[in-house]
Amino acid sequence: MLPGRHRLAATYGEEISPSGSTFTIRKFKEEPYSIIDLIELGTIDERIAAYFWLVLENRLTVMTLGGTGAGKTTLLNALANLFKPGMKIITVEEIAELNIPHENWVQFVSRESYGLGQNKIGSISLFDLVRTSLRYRPDYIIVGEIRGEEAFVLFQAMATGHGGFSTLHAENLDYAIKRLTSPPMNVAPAYIQLMNITAIVERVYLPKQIHGIPFGRRIRHIWELYKYAKTKTIAEWDPVTDTYKVNVEESDLLKELTMRTGRPADSYLEEIA
Repeated sequence: MLPGRHRLAATYGEEISPSGSTFTIRKFKEEPYSIIDLIELGTIDERIAAYFWLVLENRLTVMTLGGTGAGKTTLLNALANLFKPGMKIITVEEIAELNIPHENWVQFVSRESYGLGQNKIGSISLFDLVRTSLRYRPDYIIVGEIRGEEAFVLFQAMATGHGGFSTLHAENLDYAIKRLTSPPMNVAPAYIQLMNITAIVERVYLPKQIHGIPFGRRIRHIWELYKYAKTKTIAEWDPVTDTYKVNVEESDLLKELTMRTGRPADSYLEEIA
């Protein structure tokens, strides 16, 4: 990591890069995108933002899917602005990318081993950090990206009432579930419903160029997951008109929240509006 929190990857010499030394710098905005920025860019719309605000205030779990460079971490960071000020947030990452404007925030970063080959002396994995984070009594555990056994611990935390928030490399919901239930993640199929809301974000070509740029990032789909592997589409992006079809009225999770909190049946829909 460079002093400005940018990421540096480099090779030296000609042993592994025959044409000579190489480097790549991945730069990050000093001030991350806010939820308003994403609305203005068209990545989400106001009703989707209001929906996420509501579910995050009530500690429901969210997972963002997408390919490399799709904007998963950017979306996660923007949505993290919607946490209540009094919530305790723990983030666990391999490389520190998240920048959350929250007072009660603890940031963990994994550490590579000091040894060579199979020797793992001094290594601290995401699995270790997620397990440690449970002792901090967090309201939300955010894992920058799950790809291994830390997924099992995260879902265990969700089962005990902690809010969970993460990203996962997957092209659609079906592949995401298959990755989660296969080694090395090994999440039991019965636990998949603990992932209350899943959103897939993609880098797409736009029907109309914005600021002369022919592509942008859009949330293609938002699903709610229920028992017995049932899913429901809450929002969907229309690539022809570059607009969103949002069906928050169909949300069963919002109906459950009204039962849990004792509020009138339509109160959450009024709040979103």
